Amino acid sequence: MVKFGQPFKEFSPFDIAHISIPDTAESFKKIKELGVDVVSRNELAELKPSSMHLLKTGIPAETRLRVITADKLTDSEAQKQLKKVKVGVAPVARVYAISDLSTLSDDVKKNLSNEVKQNLNFFDYYVVELGLSALVGREATIPEVMFEVDLYSDGKDRTDVTANSIMPQVALKKILSINGKISIGFDKLLKLVPVVGTALSSIVTLEFGNIEFKWELEKYEIDTSGPLDYDTYWHIYETKNVQSFNPLMVLKAKKKLAKIFAKARLTYAIKMRGFLTPVEAYTDEKEIKIVPQ
Repeated sequence: MVKFGQPFKEFSPFDIAHISIPDTAESFKKIKELGVDVVSRNELAELKPSSMHLLKTGIPAETRLRVITADKLTDSEAQKQLKKVKVGVAPVARVYAISDLSTLSDDVKKNLSNEVKQNLNFFDYYVVELGLSALVGREATIPEVMFEVDLYSDGKDRTDVTANSIMPQVALKKILSINGKISIGFDKLLKLVPVVGTALSSIVTLEFGNIEFKWELEKYEIDTSGPLDYDTYWHIYETKNVQSFNPLMVLKAKKKLAKIFAKARLTYAIKMRGFLTPVEAYTDEKEIKIVPQ
């Protein structure tokens, strides 16, 4: 049985595609300290709408940031600090397949909703755990992260595989301010729900029971994308330093899909020693294997 909530053995490091800094005179000075060989602001790339920026300056979005492509960076002292921040993603997800009623126990079948039972004739459900790891050293912290995951398959339509449910949900925000373990269960619609105290009789335990996660941060909040979407994200903020966590979701996929995979990218704010304002890094994409394992 797949062991959810455990550390992953391997992580594939993200490479930084570009770095953004608020467009102020002080920040422009810091850009040069990063080792970027520029004479004027006009030599820097303008804000690209393709990335989801985290830094907020009160200036209109199209002019608030200056973007540095990774190939402009040189080996300055600040750049050495930046290189010490190592963020990676597990290249293969942990997956538990809920394929048909014959694979489920009588207790599980009894608790499933009629909607899910009917859908099992046309769709497969997968419980999927991803892994994200961040090492920052002593010179930097990561106070905010946007982890974006696009779902793909070998089907004809992008909607052939969608996220039926994503954890954590809004209901977990207050719970996540407490350092400790959180148990996760499934309701009758195979949606992830927090289990606090005694589990309700309506919780579907499947074969592996409730999933336990240990949250290392004392206080932080997470926003996630909605259900039945192939473009998903986890946004972690209001914290001192994001280190690692295991995002969890339930996928709903059409039958007879031979391949399901995800493309992941990361946008994260970095506070570095000597910088008054955070630096924002936007990474390249990494492919994560989901099905087959």
